Amino acid sequence: MESERDMYRQFQDWCLRTYGDSGKTKTVTRKKYERIVQLLNGSESSSTDNAKFKFWVKSKGFQLGQPDEVRGGGGCAKQVLYVPVKTTDGVGVDEKLSLRRVAVVEDFFDIIYSMHVETGPNGEQIRKHAGQKRTYKAIQKNV
Repeated sequence: MESERDMYRQFQDWCLRTYGDSGKTKTVTRKKYERIVQLLNGSESSSTDNAKFKFWVKSKGFQLGQPDEVRGGGGCAKQVLYVPVKTTDGVGVDEKLSLRRVAVVEDFFDIIYSMHVETGPNGEQIRKHAGQKRTYKAIQKNV
């Protein structure tokens, strides 16, 4: 059986090639995430180098939310980043904007792995499958 570290390495390589800095607004790399947060907090100084990036951030409508609670103790609360998306009422008639949390590509493995592998009472790894809907809800909650 492949180790978690091997799976992580393969998944991260694939994930960064597939989702990293591709311009998608609901997924960004950690580096881009931090830069967006700095820009929205006003801590990134203006320059001609970042004008295009500032325009992109503004055009996508990124917004900061309340920081997450500190996980694992001792760490800093992570600033939450949202982007507006169009949603419909199910019939497709009434469109409205809602905010969706932006996912950090480098966090995908930990979230998905936790939904598919559980540590048993003796430290053994038990495979489980949470199903697509529960996995998606966990990603939305934990990103």
